[in-house]
Amino acid sequence: MKTRINRQFRLAAHPGWSEAIRDIGQWLDQGKIKYAIEIVEGLENAPLAVLKLFNGNKKGKLLVKVSEEPT
Repeated sequence: MKTRINRQFRLAAHPGWSEAIRDIGQWLDQGKIKYAIEIVEGLENAPLAVLKLFNGNKKGKLLVKVSEEPT
């Protein structure tokens, strides 16, 4: 986790990064960038989700939903 945070910090400190974030946000809003999120329901299905990471059988970001959001 620490490596990931450091990598993100280095990117954010890169010259021109704030302009890139602004442009990417606009492109997402305009539908010029498409992304996919695949949600696997239930902690009992987490092992299957992990296998999807390694066999390439996923589309976009892979999430495991373990419960409903509290209200």
